[in-house]
Amino acid sequence: MEVNDPRFDFLQDYTLKTLKLKLDKWSKFLSAEENRLLLQEFLDKAENVNLVIYANSAGVLSAALEFPTTLKNKAVYFVKKEKGTVTKDAIKTILTYGDLSYAPLDQLSALVDDVVVPLLSNFRNHDAWPTVVSQDVLRHVHNLKNSVYVVAGQVKGKTLLPLPVGTERVEQAIDVDEKGEPFDRALLHSVESVIIDWSHQIRDVLRRDSAHPLLAGQNPLPYVELDFWKAKATNLQCIYEQLREPKVRKMAELLQRANSSYFPSFKAIFKDVVAALTESQDITLHLKPMRRHFED
Repeated sequence: MEVNDPRFDFLQDYTLKTLKLKLDKWSKFLSAEENRLLLQEFLDKAENVNLVIYANSAGVLSAALEFPTTLKNKAVYFVKKEKGTVTKDAIKTILTYGDLSYAPLDQLSALVDDVVVPLLSNFRNHDAWPTVVSQDVLRHVHNLKNSVYVVAGQVKGKTLLPLPVGTERVEQAIDVDEKGEPFDRALLHSVESVIIDWSHQIRDVLRRDSAHPLLAGQNPLPYVELDFWKAKATNLQCIYEQLREPKVRKMAELLQRANSSYFPSFKAIFKDVVAALTESQDITLHLKPMRRHFED
């Protein structure tokens, strides 16, 4: 095995530049035979298609042939476009490479919001598309954005309520309705559809029971009960604040003006959230003095 494999130079340059490390870190990394062997296996063996290089808090580099399940710091990845051996002359064309965030979901969210949505929502990119295709792409793009938004919230213990397409036109629709003129009914349908989705999300939160671990056959310690009510109160506060945002209040006003059958549902959901928030905050307040006894 070559210690100074010229193909290593490309991996070195990209890794040090992206992770902002000095050359001595790479030299120390290559001084370990297992690291050199791992790089060689990735480059020479067709079945090895992934390589991830990452550094710990001290800047010590490590490598793996699979994507790690967790990362504490930024990493770089090299992926073969197809199985095969990586040659020196074609290394840049054979490999796809980039940086990997220690918070990949946040990175995906930023990619969707800043690249995918603007690119596919730009009607100038739809010139050669039939109207049906254009509308379908927009619908899927918005669904993707909402899905990523909701999942990112779930990871952080929050229930995030995605806004419908055309939210920025709700106030305009209200103004048009005040003048007695017809407004975009498709916008009303979009608002009604999102109310259904919100209802499912919020009902899932309201149905959560602190007794679930016991019913599942587990033996939770007392502080699990305290953590449950604290987390539920925080989540419900987050939902309450979202439902009180000006855009959402305008959506509710539009439903009311249109005599939508979903307006009573919206009011009922809001009322249930307020009641559940009051309950969870009250329970959290009265259980808080007990925490120090359980932790001791």
